[in-house]
Amino acid sequence: MKYHLSKNIRFLDVDGQVVAYNRLHGNLSVLTPAQHDLLQGIDRGPSRHGDSLLKTFESLRYITSAQDELLEVEAARTEALQRSRRMRNLNGLLLKISDKCNFSCNYCIDRACGTQDRAGNMSPEVALKAIDLFLDFRRRHPNAKPEPVSIGFNGGEPLLNFGLIRDCIRFIRERHRDAVVDYDINTNAALLTDAVARVLKREHFSITTSLDGTLALNDAQRRSKVPHASAFAATVEGLRCLKAAGHSSHAAIILVLTETNIEAVDGSFLRFVRTTLGVPRLVIEPDMSRALSLSPKELAQRVLAIKNEAQKVAGLTVGGGWSTPFLNLIKANPHRTPSYCSALSGFSVNVFPTGDIRACNYLDSSFTLVNVRDVSRFEDIVDHDSFKRSILENFGGMKDGCANCSITGLCKGGCLVTATRGEETKAFHCEFLREITDLLIRECVIANN
Repeated sequence: MKYHLSKNIRFLDVDGQVVAYNRLHGNLSVLTPAQHDLLQGIDRGPSRHGDSLLKTFESLRYITSAQDELLEVEAARTEALQRSRRMRNLNGLLLKISDKCNFSCNYCIDRACGTQDRAGNMSPEVALKAIDLFLDFRRRHPNAKPEPVSIGFNGGEPLLNFGLIRDCIRFIRERHRDAVVDYDINTNAALLTDAVARVLKREHFSITTSLDGTLALNDAQRRSKVPHASAFAATVEGLRCLKAAGHSSHAAIILVLTETNIEAVDGSFLRFVRTTLGVPRLVIEPDMSRALSLSPKELAQRVLAIKNEAQKVAGLTVGGGWSTPFLNLIKANPHRTPSYCSALSGFSVNVFPTGDIRACNYLDSSFTLVNVRDVSRFEDIVDHDSFKRSILENFGGMKDGCANCSITGLCKGGCLVTATRGEETKAFHCEFLREITDLLIRECVIANN
C-alpha cells in the first residue's frame, strides 16, 4: 500500500526530542530519530520498515493512504449529529432563573453580550415546564446515556430566586421520583447563608463561584451593588457558610484574569482558597470578551505559571477552557466531544427567564431556538434546524476559517461567545489557545520523559 505523510501532522522540538501529533485527531507521541526519519521520507518511496510500524503510524493518522483526510472527520461529524438526533448526547438542562444580579463586575460577560433580557426572575411556569419536558424526554428514550442528568441554575444571580430552586427540587421529587439528577449552581455566593448551604448540601449541589484575588484585587473588578459593601467579603462569608455545612469540597472558584489582577495573583491567595475556604478546585479563565494588552504568548505563560503554583503550593485541582485543545490532543477519540463546550456539542440547552431556549447562556436573542411555552415535547427543541446547525457548523476540524490552524480539530473553534466579540478579540484568543497548547505539550513531554 502506498502511504504518504499526513498533511495534518505537526512536528515540535521539545528539548531535542521530536514530538508529533495530528492537528485533526491528536495522538501526541515522542518519536525516536529513526521514526522521525521514516516519516519524513515516507513520500519518497516504499519503506523497508515492517508493516507493523506503518500500521501504527496509520492508526495515529501520521501517514495515510487517503486522498482527502477530511472525509473521516466529516463522517465523525455526521455520527455526532446522528447521536444527537437519537438523543444520546443531550443530558444537561441549564435554567437562567434570574436576569438580575446584586454584583456589577467590570468584565461581566452577560452584560457585554447583551443577554440580559430584563425579564427579571424566571417564573415557576417556565422552570417547571422546562424540567418536566426534559425529564420526560429522558425517561422516554432508552438509548439515552445511563448516567445521571444535570440540571443547573445560573443567572444573573440565581440565589435572588432561591425559592424557585426549592420549587424545582420539590417538583422533581414528586413528579419525577425515579430521575437521577445532579444539581449545580453558578453563584457569586453573597446570598449563600447557613440555611442555603444546608439545602445545597442536602441536595448534593456542585457550586461554582468567583474570586479574582485578595480583597483589593477582587473588589477592583467585582463590585457589590450594596453601598460600601465588599464583594470579596460577601463571597468569602458565603463560602464560610458552605464550609461550616461541610460542603465546601463540592465547590470550585473561577479566577478571571484581567489587566487588573493578572500580574498580582500569588501563592497567598491560592493557599487561602484551599486552606481557609476549603475549596479544592480552581478554574482559571482570561477575560473572554476582549483582548488583553499583553501578548497571547505572555498570557499563556502567566496562566501556566498560576496553574503550576496553584497545584504545587496550594494543592488545588486546576482547569479552564484553555486546556480543551490539549485534553482533546491526548484523548483516544477527540471527536467524542465534537465542539469546544457542551452547548455546541448538543449536550445541553439553556432556558432564559423569558422561556427562550438557546444553546449557550451567553448568546443573545438572535440565537433563540424556540420558546418553552410553545413546545409540547423536548424533541421540538432538539429537532430544530438551528440546534442541528450549531453542531454541524462548530464541529472540530470543519469550522470555517480554522483550516490552517495548528490545533483546528482539537480547539474545535473555541468559545462561540468570544467569536462574536469581534475579529481582534477572536484572533487574540485563538493565538492564546495555540500558545498555551504548545506550553502544555512541552510540560507533558518533559514530565513523562
